[in-house]
Amino acid sequence: MRKLNLIWVTSRMHIEIYRYPAWYWGDVVEIETWCQSEGRIGTRRDWILKDIANAEVTGCATRLAFPVEENNRSLKKIPTLKI
Repeated sequence: MRKLNLIWVTSRMHIEIYRYPAWYWGDVVEIETWCQSEGRIGTRRDWILKDIANAEVTGCATRLAFPVEENNRSLKKIPTLKI
């Protein structure tokens, strides 16, 4: 994206924390993440935070972002990659 002068702009973010990890007790947190398209040009990324010890979900988050041209701040579609 840098070569195309595109940057991600976050338009919305929602975070829910059900239980904070006790870092001083050595809690280990696993973060699962995935993304999917949202509308014509947006992308949504989701996260789930889990306590490794008991697989308890301790939090979740969602972010909606759009690619924007860095120079003139106009919305752009994400180009398809040719492999």
